[in-house]
Amino acid sequence: MLSQSVAQNLIPNGSFEEFESCPDNFRQLDRALHWTGANTGSPELFHACGFTDDFVAPYDGDGMAGLILHADYNNSVEYLQAMLMDTLQKGKSYCFSYQIRASRKTPILINKIGAHFSKKKLATPNWEPFYLRPTVFEDEIVENRDNWQKITTQFTAKGGERFFTFGNFFEQHFLKERLVQRPQMAWYSYYYVDDFQLYPFEGDCNAYGRTAEPLSQTHPEKTLSVFFEVDSFRLLPAVQTQIDDYFQTHVILKTQLIMVKGYTDNDASVTYNEALSEKRVQSVNDYLRTIGYANTRLNWFGEEQPRNKNTNAIEKSINRRVDIFIEP
Repeated sequence: MLSQSVAQNLIPNGSFEEFESCPDNFRQLDRALHWTGANTGSPELFHACGFTDDFVAPYDGDGMAGLILHADYNNSVEYLQAMLMDTLQKGKSYCFSYQIRASRKTPILINKIGAHFSKKKLATPNWEPFYLRPTVFEDEIVENRDNWQKITTQFTAKGGERFFTFGNFFEQHFLKERLVQRPQMAWYSYYYVDDFQLYPFEGDCNAYGRTAEPLSQTHPEKTLSVFFEVDSFRLLPAVQTQIDDYFQTHVILKTQLIMVKGYTDNDASVTYNEALSEKRVQSVNDYLRTIGYANTRLNWFGEEQPRNKNTNAIEKSINRRVDIFIEP
């Protein structure tokens, strides 16, 4: 008998739970781990720890983002960008989904909101749009202002894509617009987004949602990677939830061997990083024991075996991790 199993989400911090510091004002997306803008526009990070929206609660957890996707001054559009957890494979099918809703204050609703997957990140030193055909986009107007709406789509990778950029990539004359209220100062389209997900999947994404390739119940071979703040071995609540979800989704016997491997970035000495990776592994192991899994094998490697070259803050954040997987 086969069961559907959740693969690793290739978009890090897809629900905006993890942050370097709590947001306390507008224009602070860069405080969310793994996320940046693509131009000089500054989207918002909303989080229950400090800066919230009085009218909208996040779809998942305590965090969400908000951004301008269209405006009377075309150059004022904003984008979200993240480095993927792994490079997309040529010819492989991927499910991409997210939750979105329009601000109740926004006067204009639009269509063609989408995402572009690329080998190199999109970047400009100016506050200006990127006019290109995105990998995926929603052809219908996203008009729900009272509830979250899930957008799910599927695409085949060209191969080598490592960056993900979300926003509006079309000039105004290509868009459908719907005026829903008289603009008070200027007309614009402001949307909230949450719960970004990207999974390899062969089948109908709409039929299975978050599910991925079928795995044997007794051989859940997918690896769960959990991430840590700078110079920290504390398990964030969102990470504990990730671990809970992983063990609830996979049918794992209490007697199965669980491999736990820890890593760091290269910001400190080799000796310090090896000790820090050990502490991260121990934190994960301690939590596994609280949920009933004591048969573990622990390894830590410090800054060895990085996933990338540690050349910037995004790459380093991906290397601050512990990998959990089950021995078949």
